[in-house]
Amino acid sequence: ELIKTTESTIAFGHLELSGFAMYRGMTAHDGEDPKIFEKFELVASGHYHTRSSNGNINYLGAPCEYTWSDFNDPRGFHVVDTDTRELTFIQNPITIFNKIFYEDDYLTLEEMMDFDTSAYKDTIVKVVVKSKNNPYWFDVFIDKLEASGTIDLQVVEDHMNLNLEDDQDIVDEAEDTLTILRKSVQSLNLKGVNMTKLEATI
Repeated sequence: ELIKTTESTIAFGHLELSGFAMYRGMTAHDGEDPKIFEKFELVASGHYHTRSSNGNINYLGAPCEYTWSDFNDPRGFHVVDTDTRELTFIQNPITIFNKIFYEDDYLTLEEMMDFDTSAYKDTIVKVVVKSKNNPYWFDVFIDKLEASGTIDLQVVEDHMNLNLEDDQDIVDEAEDTLTILRKSVQSLNLKGVNMTKLEATI
């Protein structure tokens, strides 16, 4: 009712609208109809983490990275010109998630030792192993990364397709949490427990 009766021409909100990207590559199919806001000259919303625009509606995205879904997707804030209704994006120069594709096919030990790890201090790092011909070199590389002061360091080398370069592709190769839980329950032989009911509960 307020939207219908207001004389305001700009609307700010924490909206959940259908048809906009929640994260890069993930579109919201549920939510309110964007047509509700068609009377406004400018609509600016938070909530969805990635930036997108359609007509008068602008999702501003998150100001910084929170999860791996935010990786390699520019974050920041906006300045709105109340005269022109233009939005100016100011990118946040600080990122917390980093990904390194490890491949020692064409490197020497000296080149690996010269690799600058200072940029990974106070960040979360995922090392995706594409080739590891010399385990000692790899250990040296990981030790150097850890010494740089990373917050968290994860090595991914057991997924099926080591040539996958998109993080979502790597995630898709893994079993989802419910599948893992169900398999774990099925592997148990608990006396007196209705396993079918337990699995249904999960």
